[in-house]
Amino acid sequence: MLSFLLAIPTVLVGLFFLWPILSRILSPISIGRSGVLASTFGLSTGTLSLYMLILGLLPGEHLLSNLVIPVPWIVLITGLILTKTSIFLPRIKLNTFTFWLSIICISGFVIIFINAFLYPFYRYDVLARFAPNARLLFESSEIPNSLTGYPLAIQILYCFAFMSINAVNDHLAGLVVAGYSGAMILTTFAVTRLIFSKRAGWAAVILLLSSHMFVDWSTSGYVDVPVGVYHGLCFLFAYIWMQSGVQRWAVIAGIMAGLALWTKQSALVLLPALGIVPLLRIRTGSSALTETRNSLTAFGSVVLIAGPWYLRSLIIAGPDAVVPAPGAYDAQYINNSVYQLATFISSTEEWGIWLGTSIVLGLILCSIYFWKPEVDNVSHKSIERMSRSWLLAAFVIPYHIIWWQNFSYDTRYLLSSMPMYAAIAGHGIDWALNRIPYTFNRQTLITIVLAIALVLSGSVGRLGAVYNLIIHPMQTDDEKLQRLSAESWTLVKHIRSTIQPGSKIYAVDGALAYWLHDYEFKQGYPFVLNDLLGYEYLVTSPTADLVYEFYDTTNNEVVSSLGDTNILPLFYQYTDNIAIYKIGEIKH
Repeated sequence: MLSFLLAIPTVLVGLFFLWPILSRILSPISIGRSGVLASTFGLSTGTLSLYMLILGLLPGEHLLSNLVIPVPWIVLITGLILTKTSIFLPRIKLNTFTFWLSIICISGFVIIFINAFLYPFYRYDVLARFAPNARLLFESSEIPNSLTGYPLAIQILYCFAFMSINAVNDHLAGLVVAGYSGAMILTTFAVTRLIFSKRAGWAAVILLLSSHMFVDWSTSGYVDVPVGVYHGLCFLFAYIWMQSGVQRWAVIAGIMAGLALWTKQSALVLLPALGIVPLLRIRTGSSALTETRNSLTAFGSVVLIAGPWYLRSLIIAGPDAVVPAPGAYDAQYINNSVYQLATFISSTEEWGIWLGTSIVLGLILCSIYFWKPEVDNVSHKSIERMSRSWLLAAFVIPYHIIWWQNFSYDTRYLLSSMPMYAAIAGHGIDWALNRIPYTFNRQTLITIVLAIALVLSGSVGRLGAVYNLIIHPMQTDDEKLQRLSAESWTLVKHIRSTIQPGSKIYAVDGALAYWLHDYEFKQGYPFVLNDLLGYEYLVTSPTADLVYEFYDTTNNEVVSSLGDTNILPLFYQYTDNIAIYKIGEIKH
């Protein structure tokens, strides 16, 4: 327990160690404390993961805790000494409207934090990919050639959390998960406050926390929220670059785009989005030469940060490892209907009815500003409405269309654009409130009650963690997993108790990978018996039936041999659709 408690500060320092430096660099601009804090988090985690990437790619085993753990501490302490920076605490007067809104938003985040920190990993993609990769990095002390394509930023940060205690620990990795959720909230407020108004910023954050999709995936450990943070920060600095024309902000916007690409391949869409900034500035009379120079520095930053990983993947695994594409099985669920395009109103169970409808209102308003900018009478007067609408369109429309055409089988992928969508929604609420009679508009108590109701509506599905923390504070991870993922966890416990560690297991369910790390494990869908060569056990899953049906191979060689006493004799029948088979003699 003591080592765990001592590891927590190390992980937290890793998330914010650039604070003394960045608080000086970013302080002159009007992104507010929320923007500075979100940027500090994004750049600290990005810098740390890139440093670990370099160590991991060096010949030999250099991804070691003694080369990683001291670095954030050294940078933080040195920065504090050299810059004489103090750790600030927000100055908020008690019992003010801002104070109560802050308490409501913090409460919403605390629910997310409790879920992310107290629960072990139990969601599919984390168990099948991110957590096993983090374990592999931690145990091998290098980045093997088997890891290509999908960027490793988040997996490496989980590895850093493991290093902090010198053991695999889901709860410390959960600090990273919760950190990105908090950064998304801060980024949303900073973006909205800058491009619209402070009141719109509060509305945006409340609406964000009212979204079941945001709260749910914020606790999952997936990369959709982290890449959304970098999308939002990239937009934030691209907007400042558009306003000021200063090269420094072009560079930082490029850095954020590079870190987004280092987090997820879908961030490739940020490249054309950044390209619109110089065009908008040239349209307003800026020098084409100056804007070309700024653009080159911005895109140079992207290449410098993300280029090495993508070049390595291209060399080792080819073009398919660089450009994201849906798998053949997932592709059958793509929905290209207009109804799906309007996901904000067609999938209100995910967005939340208030966020979804507010986004629609905000999108209508931002569209009107293209030819009637004077309709916006609630944003800061200094804002150039038309340019703002163009930049928002560049950041959200291309990605939304790509999602609709290729990835619409899962709405969570749109979390990449969530800071901008929430900002647009917050502006819609701000614009609507400005048209409500003054006497009602100033009813603080009503507003606070509505804010509480909205945040609770988004968090209701995650209140179970809070309840269990209060009622069962000493609950073990085994007990938690027995409740959260009973079917898979019970199967894993049976395998551990009946099959010798080191045995070779071929399993259909990839979620077993992380928990069966003591075995030679492979996930896949075997179609012919030769696929099972060299393995000792086959673990089936209901998903296999769906895949075989999709490929019209429901009576393939493997399925036909299940239960055959010579080829695939039954070892353990767990449920009707889940069983373990001993792999017998298979001939080439």
